[in-house]
This record gives sequence, structure tokens and C-alpha cells, in this order.
Amino acid sequence: MEMCYDGALVMPKNYVAVTEEEMTYVDGGTLTNLKKNIVGLWQRSAGARATLKSNGITLGSLGSLGYCSYWWVVAKVGSAAVVGGALGIAAFGSVVAAGIYLYNKRVFY
Repeated sequence: MEMCYDGALVMPKNYVAVTEEEMTYVDGGTLTNLKKNIVGLWQRSAGARATLKSNGITLGSLGSLGYCSYWWVVAKVGSAAVVGGALGIAAFGSVVAAGIYLYNKRVFY
């Protein structure tokens, strides 16, 4: 379908001019957007991280808790291959979904 319009461009009374950054946001994400979101999230979480650290909760202790929880679930449920695979797929899917969201949306800056 070919469109030809030779007249003057008429805009509605209530139009809003869109900046280049907003056009990028509408069109899709960029790695810069992802980086700004990660840096913004890191800066916003400084107070929470300091509070957790002062109470002895570190990334290592959370990792060991997750590892122990995994084996507890495997021992209670049964097959390590099925449960481990399902937990792995769920965790990987969650990380991918969060990454895609932060890539496309301006959230933490």
C-alpha cells in the first residue's frame, strides 16, 4: 500500500514532543539501559546491604543456605535429576526474565 501526502503536517493540539532517550525507551532496550539499571539498583540497595552485613548475612551465607535447601528438597522429594533440573530451569528463567526486563525498561535510574 503506497501512501502519498503532499500537504502540511498537522499535529493535534495536545501532542507531546518525544526526546531521543524516550524514543529509545519506546523502541526497545539497550545495553546502556541495562547498565544504568544495574548501577542504580546497586546504589539503592546500599542501606539494605549494610544492614544485612552488620547482622552477619553475606552473599556466601545466602549461597550456602540455598545449597542446603536444594539438598533438603532433593532428600524429601526424591530424584535429584528431576528436582535439580526443574529448580535449575526455574532459576535460569527468572534470571533471564529479570535481565530482559531491565534491558527494556527504565526502572532504577
